[in-house]
Amino acid sequence: MNGSGRSQRSRAVSLIVFALALLIVSAGPVLADPSADAPSEIDQVQAPDAAGLQEGIESFERERAAREDWLASAEAAGQRKASRSAHTGLSASEAQSLLSDAFAEQLRTLEADPARLISDLDIIETLSPYGARISDGKGGSFLVQTPIPIKVERPSGQKEQVDLALQASRND
Repeated sequence: MNGSGRSQRSRAVSLIVFALALLIVSAGPVLADPSADAPSEIDQVQAPDAAGLQEGIESFERERAAREDWLASAEAAGQRKASRSAHTGLSASEAQSLLSDAFAEQLRTLEADPARLISDLDIIETLSPYGARISDGKGGSFLVQTPIPIKVERPSGQKEQVDLALQASRND
């Protein structure tokens, strides 16, 4: 029993030493963090009182009313009318240049879309869910493999080409 008591005491001491070491190791980074003393942005932001909230609502209502008044003005109506026909006299190349300049970022995003590749393909034969033989437009063909399925299987078992066309929602 005497040897067993030492063994238990040794385990208890080891467990206490381990727990203290774990506590020191995990508390060290927290205690050493200099941002812990500085107030955060959340601490510095105060919620508005009732008067401040009412003032904010009234300010918003005034701005909204002013915008609605301006939109109903003859100046705004004239600007809308002018903007509708501002680019009607452009040639095709001028219109394309205007479109490319005005929507450069959106066009880059569209070009990077992998689904764009398979939406315009003239598929001759589907070889796998991700591979197909497509027409080159000159009577020949070549193989293409995509990261997007080309054909999907319906619950009925019938396979059909994936339709990537956008559809208008009821909110549009």
